[in-house]
Amino acid sequence: MIVRVAVFWHWDPYKNYPGGIGRFIEDIISNAPSNFEFTIFAMSNSPERFKQTANLDVNGKNCKIVFLNKKKVFRNKVIPLRLIYTFLTWRFFKKNNMKGFVFHFHGIEPLLSLPRKSKNKNILFLHSSPSRRWKMNSGSNWRFMPSSLYYYLEDLALTQTNNIFFVNRACYLEYLDKLSFRKQDLTLITTWYNPALHFPPNNQGERNTIMSSVKAKLKIENHTKLILYFGRYEEVKDPLILLDAMRHVISRIPNCHLLMIGGGTLEEKMKQYIFENDLNSKVTVLGIQKKDEIREYLWASELSVLPSKDEGMSMAINESLACGRPVIGFDVGEIRQVIKSDKVGTVVTQRSSEELAQAISNLLDSDESDEYRTQQCCKAINEYKPEKALLPLYNTCEELTKNISS
Repeated sequence: MIVRVAVFWHWDPYKNYPGGIGRFIEDIISNAPSNFEFTIFAMSNSPERFKQTANLDVNGKNCKIVFLNKKKVFRNKVIPLRLIYTFLTWRFFKKNNMKGFVFHFHGIEPLLSLPRKSKNKNILFLHSSPSRRWKMNSGSNWRFMPSSLYYYLEDLALTQTNNIFFVNRACYLEYLDKLSFRKQDLTLITTWYNPALHFPPNNQGERNTIMSSVKAKLKIENHTKLILYFGRYEEVKDPLILLDAMRHVISRIPNCHLLMIGGGTLEEKMKQYIFENDLNSKVTVLGIQKKDEIREYLWASELSVLPSKDEGMSMAINESLACGRPVIGFDVGEIRQVIKSDKVGTVVTQRSSEELAQAISNLLDSDESDEYRTQQCCKAINEYKPEKALLPLYNTCEELTKNISS
């Protein structure tokens, strides 16, 4: 039986996004059984892709991409980007018959575009609690609109969906209470790491070689201890508090250097902060990097840092631990589900750059052997493999396909 899945999310799969929902979708595609076929309904601001249909290899899986917009879509402070994408999706549904597909909607907004009489089955993914959108650090334009409008639209959308998958435990518990009459349709899944991409070095010798290579490429002295941030440069990820923390770390441990991988709206502000605080010799902003390059940067680093103000279950934590590197982060989202021991990282309970700096300094000063720490990190993440985490989703897709056919 062929399972045909249509994925709806406002992103450009050709761009190498650092983490986020795009990475989540890619892994669902790349780890799916061989009888699954995917079509992504995307959005791009690259003129060559307007209204284009193309094929893309996603980690060995070929899938079709349909770009819905025919001109550039600009972010503004009035209309949430998700609502613009929902309009584009609605326009597509008016002209096209998608018979036989199971729809994956990431967020309630595009689900609203589904025709009321549609016989297609669908799955809604909720990556975080909607209430976080009205926090000023969320980055969502919903925070400028009344919450009553969102929840009105949500009620409409929930009548249309067959199953809901949650990536955030708090969000799952919230809706389990709200939708107790259909709790059999609600599923909590953990995030995961990809063992084909994220794994530790074979031995200390291999790590030392990669470490020396990375430092030579970046013109960093070989005795320097590297710290890694990889994620989006956005308010909710708060890379600026990490830069502030670095001022304190440097005063205690001068031979350290922060590498920052990612991209986003805060990049210029970050570079300005680095310049104004004379951190040019201690921080390197690397921008977006390929996944295998991120693995090498992890191997070369002593630890990674997750300074987010808000999270679900961060894939960056999983990937760092799978590469044998401990993680330091604030007490947000599901971090305590993974960082259960100081052997694999530190959960910082007080949100301040000084506390973050103290945790980083303590780990850099630790006399624990690198081999032992690598072993403990890999052990901590062992249960978060995609074949286990995603099995409930693939089974649900197959059941929904059978229901369409019957």
